[in-house]
Amino acid sequence: MYYQCFFQTHFLTTLRVIRMRVVTVHLPEAYLEAIDELVRRRLYPNRAEAIRMAVRDFIKEEARTSE
Repeated sequence: MYYQCFFQTHFLTTLRVIRMRVVTVHLPEAYLEAIDELVRRRLYPNRAEAIRMAVRDFIKEEARTSE
């Protein structure tokens, strides 16, 4: 699932430039350990991508439920 989303996102970035900004987020150690486990299992290439996908899914869900 992740790789399908990654390649779709990568394809979209080749069509238009997606600018990213750095933000600082404080997370409990348990969250980081869980994210690191997902990265170890190769579901995501790194922490940043896992967090980006989580935020994207959160925004989509909130937009859907607030309609």
